[in-house]
Amino acid sequence: MLKLSRWREAALPHRLHYSLILWLSFIITVLLEGESSVQHLLHHPGTRMAYAAYNLAPQWGLLGFCSIKTEDVQLVELKSVSTQVTIRGFVAQVNAKLTYYNPGSEALQVHYRLPVDESAAVYKLEAHLDGRTISAQCMEKKKAENVYKEAVSAGKTAVLARQDENASDVLHLDLGNLPAESEAELNISCIMDLKVQTDGGVNFVLPTVLNPRYSPSSTSEKSNVLEHEYDVARVVTVLKAYTINIKCDISGGHNIARIISHTDSLNVTISEDAKSAQVTQDGGFKSDHDWSLLIYYANPYKTHIIRETGDRSTTGLMKDDLIMINLFPEVPSNSYSNKNEIIFIIDRSGSMEGENIQSARATLLLFLKSLPIGCFFNIVSFGSTFSWLFSDGSREYNKESLAEACELQKSLGADMGGTEILRPFQSIYSKPPQPGYSRQILLISDGEVWNVNEVTQLVGRHVHETRVFAVGIGHGASTALIKGVARAGKGYSEMVMQQDKLQHKVMGLVSSMVQESVQNVRVTFEVEPTSRVALIPKVPPVIFGGQHLVLYTRLPPTTTVKGISIKGNIGSAELSVSVQGSDVVTVHDTEMSLHRLAARAQINQWQLDEEEDVAEDMITLSVASGVVSKLTALVGVDQDGKPVKQIHHESPYRERSRIGMLHTRSGASQFTQLLSCMVDSQDRDVILGSCDTSLECDWQLCSGDRDYVLFDEKIVEDHPQKDLKRKSGVDLLDIVSVQYFDGSWTLTDVADLSGVTLAQLKDKNPSQNESAWATAVALALLESKFNSVRDEWSLLANKARLFISNSGEDVEALFKAAQLFLATQHQE
Repeated sequence: MLKLSRWREAALPHRLHYSLILWLSFIITVLLEGESSVQHLLHHPGTRMAYAAYNLAPQWGLLGFCSIKTEDVQLVELKSVSTQVTIRGFVAQVNAKLTYYNPGSEALQVHYRLPVDESAAVYKLEAHLDGRTISAQCMEKKKAENVYKEAVSAGKTAVLARQDENASDVLHLDLGNLPAESEAELNISCIMDLKVQTDGGVNFVLPTVLNPRYSPSSTSEKSNVLEHEYDVARVVTVLKAYTINIKCDISGGHNIARIISHTDSLNVTISEDAKSAQVTQDGGFKSDHDWSLLIYYANPYKTHIIRETGDRSTTGLMKDDLIMINLFPEVPSNSYSNKNEIIFIIDRSGSMEGENIQSARATLLLFLKSLPIGCFFNIVSFGSTFSWLFSDGSREYNKESLAEACELQKSLGADMGGTEILRPFQSIYSKPPQPGYSRQILLISDGEVWNVNEVTQLVGRHVHETRVFAVGIGHGASTALIKGVARAGKGYSEMVMQQDKLQHKVMGLVSSMVQESVQNVRVTFEVEPTSRVALIPKVPPVIFGGQHLVLYTRLPPTTTVKGISIKGNIGSAELSVSVQGSDVVTVHDTEMSLHRLAARAQINQWQLDEEEDVAEDMITLSVASGVVSKLTALVGVDQDGKPVKQIHHESPYRERSRIGMLHTRSGASQFTQLLSCMVDSQDRDVILGSCDTSLECDWQLCSGDRDYVLFDEKIVEDHPQKDLKRKSGVDLLDIVSVQYFDGSWTLTDVADLSGVTLAQLKDKNPSQNESAWATAVALALLESKFNSVRDEWSLLANKARLFISNSGEDVEALFKAAQLFLATQHQE
């Protein structure tokens, strides 16, 4: 038996792995000593601290909370999820149908939460029960909550959907008075805009995973996800892993080259003219990851402009026509600057364990080797605490500073506890930028935090002096945090689910970071008759070379577009993009997808600006468009059904719960053990365990093997280790790791990498400079073996070419000689 005395020092708030140990101790206590020992464990102060410090919940994206009758727990079964996705160009319409069943003899009040993309426009909610349809309407949030409460109190079935107060990528859904022995079908619709990735693929992700998120004790913001504020008779928890049936139709005028998925097997049928496609699942989908696909259009980088007609019977935004502009501006090559101070913030919390931290470690090495000479840099690691690589401030990039950074890179681990992400940002902003240098921040994190608003607002207040870029890692990463800090910091963001794509995407962001800012952006429309054309939001987004830029504009329905001009200044150069009016394609969409996306973009901007006088405008736009915001909600009441009988039990438990979680593994599948902590009338914590896997289980414990190893008061999962070696036998990082800070390689290192002898390299050297020749051979080696991931090493290659040029050599001539040398050696 594990002794409690070993845990007294370990059970500290902000240390995730320690809280997991407490949950594991509870499980072992029940197994070995029975229920009599549980009360002793529950009253241990460390146990209480652990779940007071965290807002944790199961990984399944769709789940519910309710109260307990007495000692038993009831489940609402999620029978099926059917999702229809319609993609037209760069816009996705998603309709999800969730079917639940209440097998009990009494009506239930059920609360669910769903993961959504933070930029998605959620606008429709319907419930179908016994042949009746409940259609929700968008209204001011407090008003909607009152409508819902009154309906539930009257015994009517009702639905309510609200955005989480602190995280715009979480939707709370209440189903009041789900009748006994009945089935409820909930239909939810949203619109998403799709961005072209760095490899040219258009990425669609259907969020199905909502990971546990860290809530720092110091934050003033607490998510209401775990506290059910309504007086309910029964509380249930939806824990069962569910399957999803997904169908996707693709059209929109683009020629489709191919459709793939890095996460799931697909059946893909592309039409003969390549203008449309149908996609279905090849086998069942398990809800332990986000479902995704990549669409490769024949020419994704072509400027694409759509004009959507408005609804003439309404007013405001929904009445006017809406134009969506998709373009990919190029910036001059001389716009890249070494006058940057770049700060790399890396998440080393416990949730980064496994492939995430391995990929972050590899990415950090590429980042360090790609920095231009003359810049300043620093690295901040964070978890429960944070630490600077250079505590005295950013240092100039040179041989000595690079060596120190590489030592940190080698030892990087997910060993810093919780996810206190606010404090490293506060520390950075407390120091002024290097004089004469532009400060850039690059964040890599799985984004599992609740205090999103505090972080994004802090970033927004310092946008005048610092730009922020962000990469979200893994399934269930918070889009509210990752996309939110990038929007607030006038930067760019990427979400990465496939681990081997992390380096590729981060290096694309680094390229954007070292660009000079595009200033004084102007968007001009030539229309007839002359009319006012307004951007939505009114401030244009930041322009980065080669990145997908999306603009929304509204214009009167009576106007004809003759031309569109987008201009900006990069130093002394000018960026200019012009589009003819004939390139504008007009569409009629009954769902008004573009209008709702524009409304969501405006709402996101208002939420970021922290302006007190926009609340009324936000509510008006949200209600008119039907798009949920933090100030509004969707609510619907069954006016035709008979009131359900409500039975109130005398329960010793308060009607609220705190949730704890323990990850376990069985074979290749991961599942979650939920521990629900109720508070009784004496304020004592009572824990009930339940099972959310497809394995045989009972109410105490899930059966099946655990791959946890307990040592030194830590829990370590048996993660599969990622093999970073390429089939060629030479890893990209092997080549990168031995590059010098000035961009050069040595003949000795290149001989080891290329498989040729040092004597052969020296004998065939056409240069007067051995380092220049070695560098050319290293570039040729990169070109021949890693051309498919060129974006990952292009910046360090530019630095290498500059070194060869500064050595007085002809770069192209020496590079061709190196290519010929390698080809000849391999033939021999």
